Order: sequence, then C-alpha cells, then structure tokens
Amino acid sequence: MRKHIVLALLVPILALTLISCDASMRTSFANFLGGLGGNVYIDSGLVEANKEDVKAAVATIAGLGSEGSTDTVSGGSTSAMGLAVTGLDPTVTTVMIPQGDADQKKLKDDLSNTLNSTQQTQDFKDEMKEPVSDPDRIAAVEGTVAVINATVDALLVELDKVADVDDAIKDALGNLKLDYTDGGDLTEGDVLLVQLMTNLISNTISTLDSIKGDGDLGSGLDSHKDDLLPIINDALFTAQIAEELAGSASIDFSGQLKFEDFFDEFFKGIRASRDGGSDDFDITPFIGSINNLGPELVKMFGLKKIDGSYGWKIGGYRKFISTQQAYRGALEHALTFAGKGDYLGNKLKNRGLVFDGSTAIKYLLAVIVTEGNEWNPVGIKKIISALIDANDWIATGTATSNTKWTDPDIDDELEDFSQYLYDNGTNADDEDYDEIVKVRRIHLKNILQNAMKLNDVAGIGDLTEAIDEFLKDDSESGFDAWFDDLDTTEKEGED
Repeated sequence: MRKHIVLALLVPILALTLISCDASMRTSFANFLGGLGGNVYIDSGLVEANKEDVKAAVATIAGLGSEGSTDTVSGGSTSAMGLAVTGLDPTVTTVMIPQGDADQKKLKDDLSNTLNSTQQTQDFKDEMKEPVSDPDRIAAVEGTVAVINATVDALLVELDKVADVDDAIKDALGNLKLDYTDGGDLTEGDVLLVQLMTNLISNTISTLDSIKGDGDLGSGLDSHKDDLLPIINDALFTAQIAEELAGSASIDFSGQLKFEDFFDEFFKGIRASRDGGSDDFDITPFIGSINNLGPELVKMFGLKKIDGSYGWKIGGYRKFISTQQAYRGALEHALTFAGKGDYLGNKLKNRGLVFDGSTAIKYLLAVIVTEGNEWNPVGIKKIISALIDANDWIATGTATSNTKWTDPDIDDELEDFSQYLYDNGTNADDEDYDEIVKVRRIHLKNILQNAMKLNDVAGIGDLTEAIDEFLKDDSESGFDAWFDDLDTTEKEGED
C-alpha cells in the first residue's frame, strides 16, 4: 500500500508535468517561441542588439529597496501597503513601499520590451542573478516579506467581515505570502519579485477600498467588475516575471507523452495494488519525454549534485520556492478576480503572461511544491532530493527501456505529506476534523479546476477533458477515491 501512496503523490508531479500535447499545441508553442524569438542578424552577431530596455529595467531594479523607495517601520507597525499591520518582529525596521502609477508603468514597459527580445531576455536573467551586497537593501527586502505576509493576514481579517466574499478569494489572497527564511544571498531578482508582489497587494487593497462604498473592504465586487481588470493584469504580469525568474518560461512540456496513456498506466498500478498485486509503473512509453524534460526540471528546481547527492546550495531552495510561491499566488489571484469579473477564457489573453500548453502544468507543479513547503520545508526537500537520487536518470536524461523506477526510503515523509494534503495536519480527535477534511477536499478540487481554467485560455485539449473526467469520476479511479487514499491512518479492518 505504501507504493500506492508514492504513486498517489506522484500524480501531480509526473502525470501532470510529464505530459503530452497534440500537434495544435506544439504549433501554439512554436508560435509563442517565435513571438519571443530574436532577429537572425542579431543572433548571428552581425548586428548588435538594442539593449536600452534591459538597461533601463536593471537600473530601476538597482534602486529598489534603497532610500527613496522605502519607509521606516516604527514600533512594529506600518500601513505601507494600504492596511495597518502591527506586531511585526523588532528586526523589521524598513519596508519597500509600493511604486507610484507612473513608476509601475515604466518598469512594466521596460520589462515587457526586454522580454520581447531573446538577447535582452538572457541579459535580464543574468543580471537578476547578481547578489545584492547593500545591507540596507537586504534589510528592506526581508522586512518587506514580513510586511507582505502580515498585510495578507490583515486583509483576510477585513474580508471575513463581509458575508458575500467568496472563500476562493480568501484562499487566493492567502497564497500571496512569501517565504524567505532559507538564507543565502539575496539577488536582484529577489528584489524585483518582492517589489512586484508589494505593488500587486497594494493595488488590490486600493481597488477594494475604492469600490466598497459605505461597506467594509470586499464589498461591491459584483457591481464593479470592470474595476477588477487592473488587478488581473497586475497579477498576470507578476506571474510572467516569476516564471522568467524561475527559469521555467522556456521549458517545453509538450513532449510526445500521451496524457491518457500515462493515466491508464497510473491507475492500472493502483488497481493492481488494491488487488494485492504489483503496482510497478512502466516508464517505457514515456522515455523520450522524461529524457527531454527531466534535466530541465532538475535545473529549474535549482538542484545540484553535491557529494554524490542532489540538493540545494545555501539559498538555492529559497530562490526556487519563492518564485514558485509568487507564480502560484499571482495566477490564483488573477483567476479568482477574473472569475468574479467575468474575464476567464480568451479574455485572459494578451494581459502579460503568455498562456500556452505548459501554463496549467507549471501551475500544478508550483502547487505541489508550495503545498509541500507549507507542510514541512525540510520534508519536501528530502522527498524531492531522494526521488532524484534514487532515479538519477531523470536528472541526466539517460532513461532506457531497461530503466526501472526506484522507490527511495521516504515512506514516512510521503505518508506525512499525504496526510497533510488530506487533513492539513489536524489531529483526528479535533472536534472540527470532519469539516477540515471537507475543506481540504474542496481545496484540492479547486486547484484542479484552476488548472482547467488556465488550460482553457490556450492549452492542451486533452488536459481539460482528462481533469474534468477525473473530478467527476465516482469510481476507484476518480478524484474522491484518490483524495480518500491520501488518508494514511489505519482504518478499522485494515492490515
């Protein structure tokens, strides 16, 4: 049964990341790459690229967190982002303030123009890896992360006062929090991401305040749908930058793997496990996709082989998880307000983030690692490292028809993570336990529905259908059965 649990947790990691696409998606992705492609003369070195946009963006970013773009936190309190927060740690003395409208527009324009050039995009990524040495800027970034998280909590308290604010909005806002506790050098990319998240949260609060009328914050959403569009645009742009900084923007998840075949193999193993047989997962049909995508994913995760084992250098995990948190949070923020304002589907196109067949997959990948980080940062790091250590062919792209999946010795961690997904780590004796499990079921179902919404903008035709069938299937192969199997506690009558 424990191997069954391993497979259950690998669904979002493998079945929804090592995924196929049809010819139309591959064409879409090619067109996307073409849109960001460079000039043949520039790429060949015959003509020097215009780098004014990236120079302007980098110059602006270099000033973020410095005097003039920060505010002092006094007595553990600040209203820098539009809501009063108190009780901040005494070490928080400085916070980055939201940019004004003109400065936000200029930064967005410079970054957008930069990302429209292959050469400038690479220069931008290189510049964003540069460490920040100014201690005042470092303190400002760290302080701002604390203020962001406290402001999100304060906003949720305000929204609880309004009866008709959807739980989905509260969930999305909760996922805007960042985690910068892993140490290591802060980079210019970290500074940029924190500034964009600051702008997004501040703009959201400002918009909610402007439409609430005589009511509390969160009132008036249904009657001011057009006013929600700037929030959606900000969120999608933030997601685009997070995707670039994460190194996932250029990953092609298309491959030749057939989604339905992957699920067939997965559920075949589950059924065999339930019948007391072997649940071995046959990777043979998917070798090409794994060999292409595996090394890219390992690189995106920031994993390095250190003393014979895959892991993160100091600060590497923080950089990885913070971009994933920002990407997930910004996407869910956009989807939630898009749903409220009737801007889903094609209406989400051309608003910053480039939607393609990989968007939903990248979102699901961000979800699984951020959920894991919320459960236990040390635990999710061990799971990821152990999975790659035991199956080095993923990182090296050397799988063959004779390659077998190896289960690492992480059953305890997998069971704990599985249980967290099921009940949020709540003691079964808690009087609200059943309600918490119900909320968790809805939470995970909403995540898959978010993936469908992202895929519906411009994605893989089979994916939406497959997720929809998975959610509606009331058999042992459906969502509810999968969710129930996340509960690893011993049931009466079980061995």
